[in-house]
Amino acid sequence: MEDIKQQLCTSVMKGDWEMAKEIYGKHREQEIQGVKITLLGDTALHMAVNTNIWENVDGLLHNQSDDVVLVDNKRNTPLHHAAKLGNERMCFEIARKQRHLLEERNANHETPLFMAAQHGQIKGFIILSVICCSLKDGYKKIYETGRRSRDGRTVLHCAIHGEYFDLAYQIIGRFPGFIHFVDNRGNSAIHILASKHAAFTNSITITRTIRDIPAPGTDVENPPASSDPPRKESQRRRRNVRGLLLICLLKLIVRSVSLLLAGVEKMKINRLFPKDLVDMKKKHLWSTIVVKVLFDHALAYDYRHGGSGPNSPDVNIAVNNQRNNSRNNVSETPILIAARNGINELVDRILVDFPEAIHDVNPEGKNLVLLAVENRQPHIYKTLRAKKNFTDSLLCCVDNEGNNALHYAAMLKTYQSWVAPDAVLQMQWEIKWYLFIKETIPKQLSASENNKGKTPEEIFMKTHSELVDLDTNWLMKTSDSCTLVATLIATVAFATSASVPGGVEGRNGEPVLRQQGMFEVFAIASLVALCSSCISAIMFLSILTSRHQTMDFGTDLPRKLLIGLTALFISIASMLASFCGGHFFIVKDIMRGASIAEYFVVLVPVGFFLGAQFPLYFKLMLATFTKVPERGFMLASKIQGGEAPGQKKKKPKKKRARGTKTRRTNFP
Repeated sequence: MEDIKQQLCTSVMKGDWEMAKEIYGKHREQEIQGVKITLLGDTALHMAVNTNIWENVDGLLHNQSDDVVLVDNKRNTPLHHAAKLGNERMCFEIARKQRHLLEERNANHETPLFMAAQHGQIKGFIILSVICCSLKDGYKKIYETGRRSRDGRTVLHCAIHGEYFDLAYQIIGRFPGFIHFVDNRGNSAIHILASKHAAFTNSITITRTIRDIPAPGTDVENPPASSDPPRKESQRRRRNVRGLLLICLLKLIVRSVSLLLAGVEKMKINRLFPKDLVDMKKKHLWSTIVVKVLFDHALAYDYRHGGSGPNSPDVNIAVNNQRNNSRNNVSETPILIAARNGINELVDRILVDFPEAIHDVNPEGKNLVLLAVENRQPHIYKTLRAKKNFTDSLLCCVDNEGNNALHYAAMLKTYQSWVAPDAVLQMQWEIKWYLFIKETIPKQLSASENNKGKTPEEIFMKTHSELVDLDTNWLMKTSDSCTLVATLIATVAFATSASVPGGVEGRNGEPVLRQQGMFEVFAIASLVALCSSCISAIMFLSILTSRHQTMDFGTDLPRKLLIGLTALFISIASMLASFCGGHFFIVKDIMRGASIAEYFVVLVPVGFFLGAQFPLYFKLMLATFTKVPERGFMLASKIQGGEAPGQKKKKPKKKRARGTKTRRTNFP
């Protein structure tokens, strides 16, 4: 017997599946077929499944006894491994031969159906669900095997958590009862979806096509008539096509310029639109579809209590009782989670279906307004204010520590919130956000104190002091370097304007080449270079001599920096243009088409310089002329540490100016 086991192990390790098949055919007892070959406890059939080759599995599965259950050290059956790989043929054949394996759970209390959903294997999930439905009380078994008993999570929870939204769409369409399930923490599928902010980022440009995608159960061949008139519908479609074409054209131009500026190594990229970008756009589209179908099936009771009542279809009483007990663990409603994470699509849909949700408050006393302001979500804040049932009482709300909306706008977050990686731009966004909230709330809130006796202005000055120091150092270094460059350009431009190409006539002192067109280019470019370099030097000198007060970083200093950089760019381009204008008279007789060479000489250095400085310049210009800051999902800078939005906050090492945890005070 031991020799047979050793022979089986040797044949499997060498990949001799014909020999393993022969041994399986001669010895059908559990002791031989269930021998564990690896340290993980894999049997021969486990290892054959892991090769993901059906021919290796076919011979072993055909000779396996029906009453033999093979499990590894984690109690995974071969069907668990096939479901994890998503191999349709293996899932079908193994489940058809041993249907009782559909209900087998591993050490983590996971069935093969659950494992397929956990790894986003949509084809494997469909095969297993079809076979499971063919059993007696199949739909009841679906809701039992599709749930992990350890923590109560369902296949729909896993699909949304793993951002497999196409699989979630199939689950909702085939088994809508999973929408009403909650896990042991009281989280429903909507709660999980509300925490996936990355799945909705930059999805605005594709949400217009959602109305053209049918919901589960819709007759695709005979769709319902459109509510729009034919002419308006065709006009809308033409506008969508034109918009998409314009976006693609702009992306093509930007990508081409980026490749040229990146160098030869970056030219290895074969496509202007990488697969990652396509996958991201698909994920954004599917997430919006899942929001639609979820709320088409959800009920008001599901939103409020995190699950349905005891009469959910095809769900036994024991599962319902466990779900009912888990509702007490619900700490926040989905709209509060979505508002914290900036998912505007979900917030807007919830407010449409459940208008009363605008008054939801979490255990810390924070409502939607406070969460949107605290987590720097301008689009959520503006969406709330645009609702008809929005009242000033929502703006006047204070949390359990006495902080109002302006207090939270004054607090510096532990992660970088805005689309500004540079310190000076981040400070500018912080000031704009503080002033924007201050303008939109009742005036009496500006001077109110929290339970610790701190006003919003005091909190702002204290929490942003370190960022102001960083801004000052960055601005001083930048201004020093730019002042030196501007002074050098001014010196060269002045010397260039004093030397006239071709000389002057002796009698009246007029330039000899004044009738030439390139002489006018030389004269004008020299003057522009001199003036712009002087303006740039003056702007940077004014920054160096500034007092660098906190509020100066909002408008005054960034505007001076923007003017200085603009003048510096113009002076560099003008200096090169004047050089080409003066040098033209030397090379025009030596080579033909000298003007083309002159333009090329101008554009190449300017192009490289602008390519390196344009991101900062563009963000600075955007920040200067934008009233409301734009939200970003960038990681923390050096002075900041913490978790991403939506994660559990840890106690900071240095306490900021936040209210102490005492009773709630009524704001007058």
